[in-house]
Order: sequence, then C-alpha cells, then structure tokens
Amino acid sequence: MTDPAPARTARRVLLRPDVLGFLACAAVFSAWPGIDLAVARLFYVPGHGFPLDDTIPIRVLYRVFQYIGWVVILAAIGGWIAARTGRVRRPAVTQRACIYLLLVAFIGPMLLVNGILKEHWGRARPHEVAQFAGEHTFTPALEPANQCDTNCSFVSGHAAAGFYFMAIAWAFRRRRWLYGGIALGALAGFVRIAQGGHFLSDVVFSGWCVYASCLLVAWLLYRDTRIERPDPPVTHDTS
Repeated sequence: MTDPAPARTARRVLLRPDVLGFLACAAVFSAWPGIDLAVARLFYVPGHGFPLDDTIPIRVLYRVFQYIGWVVILAAIGGWIAARTGRVRRPAVTQRACIYLLLVAFIGPMLLVNGILKEHWGRARPHEVAQFAGEHTFTPALEPANQCDTNCSFVSGHAAAGFYFMAIAWAFRRRRWLYGGIALGALAGFVRIAQGGHFLSDVVFSGWCVYASCLLVAWLLYRDTRIERPDPPVTHDTS
C-alpha cells in the first residue's frame, strides 16, 4: 500500500530541521517555563532592579537596535528605485530582491511581532512581574495572558530588528547573512534581557517569527524556500 501524497508531504515538513528546532523550543519553554525566570535572575539585583540598564554600552545598543532595521528597509527602497530605473551596478540587486526585503519587514517585525503578538499576547515584562519586585504575574511564553495591555513582552521587537538581517540571505543568496542575522538578533536579545525588558523566550520566538516570515515570503516570490536557489532558466527569443 503506497503512502498518500498529503501524508508524505506532511511528514517531510515535520521532519525539516527548522520545524524540529521550533518544536523543540516550544517543548522546552512549555515544560520548563522557569528557565525564563532563571535567566532574568542573572541580571537582577534585589533593591536595584536590573542595573545594567543604566550602563552606557547597553543604552547605546538599545538605541542602535531600535533603528537598525530601518537601514535595510531604506536600502531596499533605494535598491528598488535603482533597479526600476536601470541604474543598478550590482546584478544581484533586483527589484524582486528588494521587494522581498520589504515584504519580510512588513510581515515579520512590523505586523506579526509588533502589530499582533506584542499588542495582544498580554505577557508582562520581567521588571513588571512579582519575582522581580513588580506587580504582575509571570506567565509562560506560549500561554496568552492578561498581564499587559499594550507593547507587551512577547515577543521582542528589538531582537526582531536584529533577526531581520537574516532576510538578506534569501534576497541575495548569501547564507552568511543567515548566521549574521541570528547573531545580531541574539545580541539585541541579550541587551533586552539585561535591561529586564524581555525574557529569553521572547527573544527565541522573536527569531522564529522572523525566520518564518523569511520562508513565507521566499515561497510567495520564488516558490522556493532555499537560500541557494537554482537560477531561473534562460529563455531565448527565437522570433
């Protein structure tokens, strides 16, 4: 008896390394939500809160990641205009690559992260929960809550701005940007955790949100989620 095609497709999807990675993260933070508190406690000093928040390097990095994503967005707009008008010097800078970067920015960091999850998930930030002298209740990452009304903890917007650099990998077929974006997102996440502004899981799932947005837009524009996509066939006009 042969396997039905939908079953084979579902199995292939579930066995993807990235899907398994996401499921592993979801399982870990669901089974042991105290990990978030344990990591936040490393930066907390009773009576002083999160003192690293007052240090110059942390404050500078906080501001950098507040605006760093706009660098890519503005560059993508400029690249699209240049490609549209035929003034591109680099062959890789195509209209489609620039549109890809803009769509990922809109769907991932802007809409999913800041527009939906941060506004509606209701998770209190570390400095707001009772374990760190706040007044709100700590809730696990994947559990919707009512401890915050707007601009809440889950997920991290600053980390999403760093993770957004992963999109350059798909736009220009440069895998090193995948790792560079992960590193930037992790750095932004470290800053926000040190400030008491986010839990570890806020950072981790922020990365997954941006990564999923990269895959979605890659499929919509290229019908292929691989970074190293084959070049489209060259057609010759025989008329």
